[in-house]
Amino acid sequence: MECRVKIKIVDWQDREFIVALDVGLSDALRSGLEADCFALAERVQIALRNDGYPDAQIGYTRSVDDVLARVAHWTVWRNGQPRTRGA
Repeated sequence: MECRVKIKIVDWQDREFIVALDVGLSDALRSGLEADCFALAERVQIALRNDGYPDAQIGYTRSVDDVLARVAHWTVWRNGQPRTRGA
């Protein structure tokens, strides 16, 4: 069954980071992980951190409708997710 990941990259201006994200995602998909599973996001985040982006973070969200549609939503930060006020 086909799965999709919709990715929002916060630090999209850093081309080297984009390449590292693409390589990490490609490698993780070749390992057999499903595109809409949490383990894929976790594997890519680890790959980014190992590739010189120690603060890289991937936010993974899915609603019930997303599960039924077999889609996952990622937000990717190069320097970690910004803190909210008062946190």
